[in-house]
Amino acid sequence: MKRLLKPLFVYILLTTCFLVWLSADAMPGNPPMIRVLIKGGTPFISIKEQGGICITAEGGKTLGTFKTSEEKPLDFLPLPSGISINGEKYDFASIALKSTGKNPIKFDQYLYRGEIVIFLDKSWKLGVINRLGIEEYIKGLMKAEISPSWSFESLKAQAVIARTYALYQLAHNTNSLYDLKASTESQVYLGVCGEDPMTDHAVDATRGQALIYENDYIPALYHACCGGHTEDARYVFHDHLSLVGVPCSYCKASPHFEWENQIGHIQIRNLFLRQYFRMGVIKSISVMERSSSGRAENIIITHSLGQEIISGKQLRALLGHNTIRSTLFTIIKEKDAFVFKGKGWGHGVGLCQWGAKAMAEEGYKCEDILTHYYPLSSIVTVY
Repeated sequence: MKRLLKPLFVYILLTTCFLVWLSADAMPGNPPMIRVLIKGGTPFISIKEQGGICITAEGGKTLGTFKTSEEKPLDFLPLPSGISINGEKYDFASIALKSTGKNPIKFDQYLYRGEIVIFLDKSWKLGVINRLGIEEYIKGLMKAEISPSWSFESLKAQAVIARTYALYQLAHNTNSLYDLKASTESQVYLGVCGEDPMTDHAVDATRGQALIYENDYIPALYHACCGGHTEDARYVFHDHLSLVGVPCSYCKASPHFEWENQIGHIQIRNLFLRQYFRMGVIKSISVMERSSSGRAENIIITHSLGQEIISGKQLRALLGHNTIRSTLFTIIKEKDAFVFKGKGWGHGVGLCQWGAKAMAEEGYKCEDILTHYYPLSSIVTVY
């Protein structure tokens, strides 16, 4: 135990310095910097950038400039009190990598603008953060979240809500090592691979625009298709009163507007057993309560050992989000299976992307789309 005290103290001290260094914002009036977790909890990192990389530590201390290539990569390993770079030990909780030229840095087959920050986590493994301007970040996620071929006004609406969501996370994660993840847990971010001329244009056309409710950014959630009515956030996330459900007659052309999937009794029971539910032979599954938009709030499962009550959100997670595409469904019992007939794809909160697409095709502007799906919010230019 005594041997762990010193490394733990060093980690806490270095991490405190790291937070101060990493969370520094851009100058007032300019787009802020955003911190996106690219990878976490890895025991080894290798950078094979074609060119030069300047490495700095907290406080701007330069550790050196390194020439890298496929044959001569930069290798990083975690240490009890720092990070090893090509076998040389450094007592820093984090280091920042920046290309000496104009090329983005390549990591795990993706290219990233701005800086790559490698940090030592509390489990003595390494994490990777991309730190860059928020406008560059938005460009790097657009193609992953919406098709560049869609109508331009819908692309603009997507840019505004993606920016708003990022600004909300930035404002509420000041004591964290990062603001967002580069996955579906936040927004899917692909770096340079997520950019496209059309979506880049939409980001530039809405530069600095965001949605505000009661002097704060809203968590501007969105989903693929609502199935006819969006959902109040309080039913799904139990907060975010700024996000209320609205009727949507625009998403009927979506391939996800209606869906149907059949799942066997035994398969459903096995999925529950894997999650440590006490589950006998299933006799019935029915909706106990629905939200104001018609989505399944609570589900009751009757089986040979008793009953289980779970939320519609839990059931969807257990059976698979691609199988039960939304909680806007009905359940029909057949001999050896249950048939789920539903509408929409996603949690249903905020903007319906297929609805926004149709609105844009009908001539509605970006502002009209945002006002429809976020009726309590105001569109403002924040920088």
